Amino acid sequence: MDRKELYQNVRKAYRLAYEVQDSIVETVEYIRGRIRYSACAGSQLFSKPIEKYKSLVGEEADQKFGEGRWSWDFFPTYMYMYYFEGKPTDTHDCCFSIVQVMDDGFTGLPKTKTAPSTGSFKSPVDSESYLLFAFSIWKDHDFIWFYRNENRIKLDDEKTEILRISKSIKDNQYEPYIASNDASTFIVKMISLEAIGSKEEADKALHDFAKLVQDKTGYQLLIEERQENPPLH
Repeated sequence: MDRKELYQNVRKAYRLAYEVQDSIVETVEYIRGRIRYSACAGSQLFSKPIEKYKSLVGEEADQKFGEGRWSWDFFPTYMYMYYFEGKPTDTHDCCFSIVQVMDDGFTGLPKTKTAPSTGSFKSPVDSESYLLFAFSIWKDHDFIWFYRNENRIKLDDEKTEILRISKSIKDNQYEPYIASNDASTFIVKMISLEAIGSKEEADKALHDFAKLVQDKTGYQLLIEERQENPPLH
């Protein structure tokens, strides 16, 4: 492939990625309008935010684009979390998050500090793209994504934990991942991005997940007046 053809393909890829991401953001926005929450945020999971470095005296220094960076840092939605702080109950706090995994072909951390190459990934055919719906409710400690247990052992590598739970779901015939104890419950469900291309499909996936949450925890995730799957416009 010559360079002219290469960059034609790159332009096509960027435009396709835009269309896909636009659809995902629309889906997340639709879900946001259906759930009970008090605050929301977003977080890159596979890459690090591109931002200015600070000098030792606290002044802003010029951006270093290569040193200590992965090319993946310029693709923040490769793996991304949309986080919603839930409305607390009288006794518990809770949160709901949507994790966007565009490609789970990444097989683990490299043995060196060198950024992972796509040449070491599983093939696109053998990889998947999906959303993870995750709900956590807790009383005495945060039983959420990156704490493995009640002893609050913090995991250093968030993306590997995402892929660990994803693999567990796949190995269990795509049944939801549920971890619980006397004080906390953590529920994760995988939804293929190939199966959630419309608001109707997003509504069904969210309604099914909200029912699972209510059955397991008693918590009402959806806004009360929209519990009965309203007609879509």
